[in-house]
Amino acid sequence: MRIGVTLNEVIRAHYETVNQSYELYTSEINQSLNTDELLETSEDDKLYLKEKFNFAGEVKNHENSPLVQYDLTNSEGLEDYEEMVDNRVRNLISVELLDDPMNITKLHKFYDSEEFQYFMYSENAFEIFARTPLMYESVMKDLNDLVISMNQTKHSVTVVSQERMNSQSATLLFLSQTRFFGNNINFCYDYSKIWEKYDVIVTADQYIAENVPPKKVCFLIKNEYNEYCLANERVYGFKKFGDACKELRKYKNIL
Repeated sequence: MRIGVTLNEVIRAHYETVNQSYELYTSEINQSLNTDELLETSEDDKLYLKEKFNFAGEVKNHENSPLVQYDLTNSEGLEDYEEMVDNRVRNLISVELLDDPMNITKLHKFYDSEEFQYFMYSENAFEIFARTPLMYESVMKDLNDLVISMNQTKHSVTVVSQERMNSQSATLLFLSQTRFFGNNINFCYDYSKIWEKYDVIVTADQYIAENVPPKKVCFLIKNEYNEYCLANERVYGFKKFGDACKELRKYKNIL
């Protein structure tokens, strides 16, 4: 049996961290550096703004922020930002679930899909994918115990995650910081062929749960955004990852 385990809302608290990052992103950058201000800024002031905001990077003197912004892009940033914001208004945008498997664009407003990608996988990648808290205190022990248990049989456990741009290195940092014992990690650009590789996937990702093929099984870690997926007879709901692990140990004896 080939078991895939995704990270978001299964191992790491994805929605909570995205919410915090989005609030910081919009309040500190978009409100402070709106288009009109940039167009009227002198060259000396632009240098000051670039030093203050470290485009696209650390927001200095933000003592109350629970997050720290990282500069991984080495981008001059200011001119790109002017072009990005122009006169558009943020809305709930239409992005295919394949490109947004947790449906973040139905919860937070963006100018367009390009800004969503920039926010998630470039500007805030380390906050969203590396610095996020665990779903519960012992979740990594549950994951490592499952890996060890399955490795003693013919079954395998692989951590699966959709990663783009800076998020892959951020997720590697997350796994190292939380002491993941496993050897199998599958980073992919999208989940379009994910079910070809696994018989069972433990996930909270709506895209994966919506596309379970025949003879495959999805163990869904339930939350308020994905419970509609339980209408699929091949999707089984669990409150937390540890509960799914108990069921998987039963499955290994029959698959």
